[in-house]
Amino acid sequence: MIEEGDDRFKWWRHRGTCNAGLGNMAMAEHCYREAFTRAACPEDRALSAYLICELLVLRGERDEAHDMAARELALHAGFLPEFGWIMAYVQNGRGEKQNASRWCQLVINSPPDRTRVGNRGKNCIKGARALLAHIHAAQPIETINGVDIPISRRFSPKMVQAIRSGSYEATEARLLSGLVVSGDRVLELGAGCGYLATLAAKAGASVVAVEAERAMAQACRNTFEANGVEVTLEHSAVREQSGETALLLRAKDFWSSKLTDVASEATEEVETVSLADLLAEHRPTVLVCDIEGSERHIIGTHLVGVRAVLIETHSDELQEQTDSWLVANWFRLQERSERTALYLRKLYLRKP
Repeated sequence: MIEEGDDRFKWWRHRGTCNAGLGNMAMAEHCYREAFTRAACPEDRALSAYLICELLVLRGERDEAHDMAARELALHAGFLPEFGWIMAYVQNGRGEKQNASRWCQLVINSPPDRTRVGNRGKNCIKGARALLAHIHAAQPIETINGVDIPISRRFSPKMVQAIRSGSYEATEARLLSGLVVSGDRVLELGAGCGYLATLAAKAGASVVAVEAERAMAQACRNTFEANGVEVTLEHSAVREQSGETALLLRAKDFWSSKLTDVASEATEEVETVSLADLLAEHRPTVLVCDIEGSERHIIGTHLVGVRAVLIETHSDELQEQTDSWLVANWFRLQERSERTALYLRKLYLRKP
């Protein structure tokens, strides 16, 4: 048909498919590119682009396939299963496991358009499921309260069990879920694995998370990436003064890591930041704090613009000091559960 002068899109696409079946990949790509330039509608263009991407991946030109898939997906969102699969496959090959996992989840949750001819979208969804299972086998992911937490070697068996059972930060998560609303600015001191920061971000808040331990700061990044949330992360220890250094003692269970004055093989040096400077820079409306005894470094700070404080204290003495400090700042205790307490500024107290 082409030789007789009918060089429409469909003949070039069919010719490309035949050459691909015969193993003539260079000719197949040439035909698909010709079909791409002759596409008369967005669907034909998207299909040609996907077929080109497939050949580029097979030939090892993955970056070019990735860029073309991203460009065409922006134009043809309905082809998410096809182009999303290309993105997932290439990013997994690059070692970007969390990005690949996210693309797989998007593909799986976006059923193909059943009005289109062929099974490509359905096959891409099958491929995404298989790849996601492979990624999770390589880096397990536990889910708690709708938040996916990638598990690394830094998580002790006790920590994994706490997450798996749903007991990890359960009180804090319950109080935070009833507190944060869209438009809030949340500052979390001692982010751990990023669980509470992710919950706040999913609720529509703008979130800044501060984490002192290097490995847990990376765990936070992994959690934010796995859940597709934007959180500003500061790798710092909270002390009275910014710009200094402190020693952090890494505990087996990461929630027990704390600042120390004695250097050892289990300590790491970290830069410090003051709560006053964090407040001035980020102007939070909600403060969340769990920093293993370092509450003493924030007590006395004037909480300008903060309407709520969710804090865990680690001794009776610190609990008394925290209560006095917050009462002096016009906060009132709203709820306490063991060491975790929620304080609301009197202007924002809930009605009985």
